[in-house]
Amino acid sequence: MLKKIQTLKEKRGPLDPVDRFAEIMFGLIMTLSFIGTINVAEHGQAEIHTLLFAALGCNIAWGIVDGVMFWLTRMIGRARRRTIGNQIRKTSDSLTAQKILSEVLPEELEPLLETDALIPLVEKIKNHHPLNRPPLMTLEDLGGAFLVCILVILSTVPASLPFLFLSNVTLAVKISNSITLAILFSLGMSLGQFSGQKKFQLGLMMVIIGV
Repeated sequence: MLKKIQTLKEKRGPLDPVDRFAEIMFGLIMTLSFIGTINVAEHGQAEIHTLLFAALGCNIAWGIVDGVMFWLTRMIGRARRRTIGNQIRKTSDSLTAQKILSEVLPEELEPLLETDALIPLVEKIKNHHPLNRPPLMTLEDLGGAFLVCILVILSTVPASLPFLFLSNVTLAVKISNSITLAILFSLGMSLGQFSGQKKFQLGLMMVIIGV
């Protein structure tokens, strides 16, 4: 059973779909904010390239910070789970142990779990050997942080391409904005399908955020 769970976890990857969508959206919105400062009448091609490099640099910095925060969150989560497990093992009061466990369970599970349902879980934790000190970083942390950084950086590329191939700045701005809004719409549609919400409405909401 444990092997099956581990296999499912490996297939899922370090980032869930919502995290992936969020990172791409952050990068797109960041790029849109730079492109929105382009004044067609005043900016020449050199100045526009400078803005695009600034957008890329900003997204690289944001990707690095976001990657570090991803690793930090996972590290703190492991340490927190170890602390909770040890607290439950050390307490001799069953009610106190159940309260500690109930406080870390998702709120959605509370109506489904009666007090007696927590007793077997508490006993399993108590009978389990104490957890070792969690590692500061794992390969999965490193892979997830790298993926976060790459997603944010690559999201700059689609909106930048029109400025690299078109000399008409006005047309390049329109195409760039259209590409970015189309990607945001597709992200919203994908999120709607993943969450079971209305896909078109969520896609439209993402476009409105972009606008």
